Amino acid sequence: MQPSRNFDDLKFSSIHRRILLWGSGGPFLDGYVLVMIGVALEQLTPALKLDADWIGLLGAGTLAGLFVGTSLFGYISDKVGRRKMFLIDIIAIGVISVATMFVSSPVELLVMRVLIGIVIGADYPIATSMITEFSSTRQRAFSISFIAAMWYVGATCADLVGYWLYDVEGGWRWMLGSAAIPVC
Repeated sequence: MQPSRNFDDLKFSSIHRRILLWGSGGPFLDGYVLVMIGVALEQLTPALKLDADWIGLLGAGTLAGLFVGTSLFGYISDKVGRRKMFLIDIIAIGVISVATMFVSSPVELLVMRVLIGIVIGADYPIATSMITEFSSTRQRAFSISFIAAMWYVGATCADLVGYWLYDVEGGWRWMLGSAAIPVC
């Protein structure tokens, strides 16, 4: 009889690396999408005639969506499956980002920001639990730190892309839609 192997005794293999990289794509997009709106606001404010109230509503709407998404989709992913929900979540970020390029009013933008908040909120419990499930005890701290760092990498990329698109006419549309590129 062969001795059983404990999951925590397994070495960090190529499958673990793929899961970690694949799963950290969500936090990367989260950081990217959440920071990009701030970068885009300078062009967006005069284009949609936003006042301070609308700017506050856009931020609050995204955070409200985040709260709903985190609360709701952690439970749903337990029932449906994390991998399936993660794929749906990432695709939804791309679709909503592209749809945001076509908004023409503050109300439409608010709806898109609430929706993007929901799918970003869904990503937090899905990606974190998916990665921790496949990490040994020795690798778990590194894995969680890595996905947290990917949020900041996404945020930094948003700043860089926003800088490159700053002087483009209607650049705010491209800024907000650019989150769909990593999804492809």
